[in-house]
Amino acid sequence: MLDGNLKSWAVARSIYQCGIVLSFDSKKSSLLRPQFIKNGFISFGQECDLVFSEKNILSLHKNNFAFPEIRFFVMRPLSGFRKIRILQKIGSYIRSNNTNFDHLLALIAASLEATVVYMNNHSDCLKIMANDNGTVAFYLYESEIPLISIYKENYKGWIVQTEELKFEPSVKLKFKSIEVAINSCLGKINPLVASAIGEYRVEGYLPLMDKVGYCARVVGKELPL
Repeated sequence: MLDGNLKSWAVARSIYQCGIVLSFDSKKSSLLRPQFIKNGFISFGQECDLVFSEKNILSLHKNNFAFPEIRFFVMRPLSGFRKIRILQKIGSYIRSNNTNFDHLLALIAASLEATVVYMNNHSDCLKIMANDNGTVAFYLYESEIPLISIYKENYKGWIVQTEELKFEPSVKLKFKSIEVAINSCLGKINPLVASAIGEYRVEGYLPLMDKVGYCARVVGKELPL
């Protein structure tokens, strides 16, 4: 996957994952599941009613606004408008200034989905991940149920898991509070300092967490939230 494709694909996948965790989309309906339909174009869903050029996908990420491809939109405008409304809702959660659970879910879903796209495709991330595998789960201190997890699935690479785990993860990263977790997603926290003062703690196979953290920083530089 080329770098230009990678960035736009990471944005599209992040939007899709946000729709799932915020219950705007379901894994069964896959309403916003992105797909490449031709060179330079990505469709949200199989119906091809809401299609963006890769350039406009990146504009959607940067400016929270982009024009869809009209020639696709006019074929099924009602379903296209429905998806646009969902994208607007997702954008409002992502760009919210609130310190609440839904804002955290939106941010951490977007961050981790973009990260796994890079882990599976970016040359530097592929090298550092090598053949390592396992499960990384993210928690709030007071909860035993993870907010979200990532793991490596055979033949699919690294994927995001939004359902409760049925096994013990390889690594646990626990945030002291929702605010700390949000600031971490936004890149406003120095990991070493945060760990030293107890704002979050890491348990388990630390080398895997270090590798995931490296890939997250690559994403943060190329596609800052």
